Amino acid sequence: MNANKLANVGRDIVNRERLTKMELQAIQLNVKQRDENTRPCETDADITPEERHTNKNRENNKQTESHMQEQLNIDAQDGTVNVMKASILQRYEIAMETPINQRPPIPKIKNAQSAKTAIETANKAIDQIKEESGKLSLTDVNHLMYATASAVTESLGLKTKEKRRLRKPNQPKWKKKIEREICKIRGDISTLNEIKNEKSVKEKRKKALFSKHNIKQEKQIPTIIEKLVQQLQAKAQRIRRFERRRNFFHQNKLYRENAKKFYRELRKKSIEINEPPKIDEVESFWGNIWEKQKSYNKNATWLDQIETENIEVNYQVWPQITLEETKSAIKKASNWKCPGKDGIANFWIKNLPSLHQDLTNAYNDCICNPETCPDWLTIGITYLLPKTEDTKNPKNYRPITCLPTTYKILTSIITERVYNHLDENDLLPKEQKGCRRGSYGCKDQLLINKAIIEDAKKKKKNLSTAWIDYKKAFDSVPHDWILKCLEMYKLSPIIVQFLTSSMDQWKTTLILNHSEGTLYSRQISINSGIFQGDSLSLLSSSAWLLLHYPHFSTTPVMVIPQVQVPSIIYSIWMT
Repeated sequence: MNANKLANVGRDIVNRERLTKMELQAIQLNVKQRDENTRPCETDADITPEERHTNKNRENNKQTESHMQEQLNIDAQDGTVNVMKASILQRYEIAMETPINQRPPIPKIKNAQSAKTAIETANKAIDQIKEESGKLSLTDVNHLMYATASAVTESLGLKTKEKRRLRKPNQPKWKKKIEREICKIRGDISTLNEIKNEKSVKEKRKKALFSKHNIKQEKQIPTIIEKLVQQLQAKAQRIRRFERRRNFFHQNKLYRENAKKFYRELRKKSIEINEPPKIDEVESFWGNIWEKQKSYNKNATWLDQIETENIEVNYQVWPQITLEETKSAIKKASNWKCPGKDGIANFWIKNLPSLHQDLTNAYNDCICNPETCPDWLTIGITYLLPKTEDTKNPKNYRPITCLPTTYKILTSIITERVYNHLDENDLLPKEQKGCRRGSYGCKDQLLINKAIIEDAKKKKKNLSTAWIDYKKAFDSVPHDWILKCLEMYKLSPIIVQFLTSSMDQWKTTLILNHSEGTLYSRQISINSGIFQGDSLSLLSSSAWLLLHYPHFSTTPVMVIPQVQVPSIIYSIWMT
């Protein structure tokens, strides 16, 4: 084997990755050691003074060049950090003067690996900025995150995409042509049927139809109709085959990219909003639900019973939030889940660890001094999603609220502690499947209900099931009732005080996307109900439901006129 063939083999091994990088490095090291071992040894006697002086100068030059190269790399790195620092500070000043709800959106980074170097540089720049600025408030941390994200995306050459109007997906030209042909065929079939049934048809239309289908006598009409029906079926089958294939590829792609979304949309029927409600009707309907302050029945006798049962439960201890808790909550958050009005996605909070300690300190300040919480923290954007095809009625929509990611991480930490308190003190009834870890909620209840019904049928037992549906349960639960439940469950007064203060500041703006554009509502205060889309709101509001189970279980027999039911299963659903 000559040198050329050997070089070709080497290139083939590297290009086709026939060996791993570790194996290649091991081979290179082995060859280097073998070369050093086979090199003839030279004694000091064999080296002349001139050669010795030359070798020493050569080694000194190499060391000097290496040191200079390292210094150049450090200087270049410092220069990059300084440029990033100046860019962040410039955007930080702009962010401080711009209202949070008017910030330009930050472009999404598709390949996080390509942005790794820029993000590392940004973290070093943030460390330098923190040394000069001192303690940061929650608003300062938010401004700095937004400024950093904006600076990094600009350094990567990413631009913000303008919001495009919702449009139907483009259909291929051949499909549009076939659909037009189907419409014409249906029209011909309809006219021929009218002629066949001796109904009045314009003479001009009749002559044109007879000429088009080469009809000499009216007795040929049934045959022509049958032929047209077959053509219609063939063309419709081609469109159905195309739709099935396109849906197949769409589902495969969606499963690879986002399996959770694939399962969520698997049996979900997409509803197109062609006839949206009027914005004043939307504001009136949801304003009447949320803005009216409601209160629970404070004279209910069974509340005393619950308080007596929980009298031995110790109050929850509330230590300060630790950095590990903050990092754990950030790690669980989805990278590009829709952010709130501040426009900061979880991706940036995850990849800016230099601000995690400052974020933790700001969280502790907000909980201990809730009056210092900024207003923007509890202002959400609520998207209305259609539940039925009757899209004109505002009550047929489900509200999903997008809150600032900094608030959702804080509530995630609080939710973890609240759940641990309920679980450790055995305050979660066995019947409750919602908000319970390791449970599938309604699916578990349905399986239990199905098993009980099948058992009753098999053993021929009497059975009655009551399904209690709380209409708009999450949207209408009184705030004072949620707080009362948390007090009865002996949650820390610190967190109850924080929730009391934050509930007073809950506000949202409704957004409804439809085929012709987007509807925006005025800002609505949430004086009753909760944010749907926040883990703490869901767990807190579920607490009021937990208190109903003991009350229901004290009714073993329900008496219906002339019918006595020996057993009741209470299945509670909230819609």
